[in-house]
Amino acid sequence: NDCKILTPTQRQEIYDIIKQYPNIFAITTAERSAQQIDELNLLIATQLAFAESIETLVEQHELPYEECYAIVDGKISPKLYADQREEESDMLNHQAF
Repeated sequence: NDCKILTPTQRQEIYDIIKQYPNIFAITTAERSAQQIDELNLLIATQLAFAESIETLVEQHELPYEECYAIVDGKISPKLYADQREEESDMLNHQAF
């Protein structure tokens, strides 16, 4: 389900539980600046941040890429390999014009 159906209190409670069990749950974040969002567009910037965050988790926990997957709250799943992301970003930028 969409996380927006939860109240802020419920989201905080879930976050607190996740933080209590680092051996079960892993968390990472990635950010994009307003300038990067303006240059790329929101969708591409979001996809790049998703991919960066997932790659960080995979690297930190030494997980094999080919055995990893992510459930993403969105219409498009991020590409986990930088060369694939660059090609996709280029294609999307050309389609926008």
